[in-house]
Amino acid sequence: MIDVQARDVGADIAASPFAGAVEAVFAHACTVSLDDGRRLTLLAGSEEQGMRIITAFAGEWGRLHPHLHVGRRVAADRGVLSGSGFRIDYRRNAALWQSPSFPGCVPADGWRPGLLEAKAHLDAAMRGLAPEMTRTAAYLRFADLCRKLHRREAADQALHRLVGLGPGLTPSGDDLLCGLLGALAAAGDARFETVRRGVMPHLDRTTSASKDYLAQACTPWWTGLLHGFFAAIAEPEGDIPGAFRRLAARGHSSGIDQAAGLVTGLALAAGHSDFIPLS
Repeated sequence: MIDVQARDVGADIAASPFAGAVEAVFAHACTVSLDDGRRLTLLAGSEEQGMRIITAFAGEWGRLHPHLHVGRRVAADRGVLSGSGFRIDYRRNAALWQSPSFPGCVPADGWRPGLLEAKAHLDAAMRGLAPEMTRTAAYLRFADLCRKLHRREAADQALHRLVGLGPGLTPSGDDLLCGLLGALAAAGDARFETVRRGVMPHLDRTTSASKDYLAQACTPWWTGLLHGFFAAIAEPEGDIPGAFRRLAARGHSSGIDQAAGLVTGLALAAGHSDFIPLS
């Protein structure tokens, strides 16, 4: 039996006993579909934190990974997640992560100094990405959505066309929406409800893992890396380069896509039309 100590655990996972089955296994991550409809993500040494994430120390992941097979049953009770051949202890010495509170308003400067710096890092990172047809389509449809939100026009069709669009475990369209939802919630912008209502009926259009992230973003809910980027933008002396670098390292382009959604959403809420793709 392999015993592993968790480094971080999300509050939604720590709250109660649960059971489920391994859904997918990757080099540094594993998703577990729980019997109660939730989804748990196991991560190896990542900086990512979330309400439904357990992060193991990087050095212990190699011992745990061989025991993670699709379909394998797991159960958790009293702070220990176990399956055939392994146990993950998150009772002791694991940091409990809860989603931070939202400011609920736009500051007098509309976050503009931080947004200008964040946008510069974002543009540089996007130039380094290889063009992908579906990812490009996601950004074009996201621009269409932002135009409609800016003009306060009906956006249901634009939202429907964006959910599930793009490559990867979490498609680019979904990552853009997660960033946008976080931004509108942070600003206390009423268009958060417009986006939430437009997204929720279409969650079955995307991957199972992305569906869970989108559903949580509609609650609203932050991931640790996305909140870190927002906090850096919002604070006068925030470490925007470092926060962006950490977020951008998430997935192939997921972190960059979430950053683009957040920056655009904050600009939208603050009325900075020069940040919003209006052409």
